[in-house]
Amino acid sequence: MLIDSNIIIYSAQPSYADLRRIIASHAPAVSAINYVEVFGDHRLMEQHRPYYRHAYGAAAIGAAREETREAADDTREGQRAAINFQRGS
Repeated sequence: MLIDSNIIIYSAQPSYADLRRIIASHAPAVSAINYVEVFGDHRLMEQHRPYYRHAYGAAAIGAAREETREAADDTREGQRAAINFQRGS
């Protein structure tokens, strides 16, 4: 089952425990772009990061090498820091 990034994001919320169970029971797969979308989102809540790492660790990720994903993650993380700096956070 191919999972969209929004589904991964919603499934991190406590009120979506049923969604997490459904995902876990259907051998989830995600695209490398999906990974970058979630970890690169400047609104990513730090308390959800471990959940996302676990979710992506359990899913089949297609179409990009790990080094590519990590470089994209680092780039987006830098962009998020710049956005937070501009906001004064």
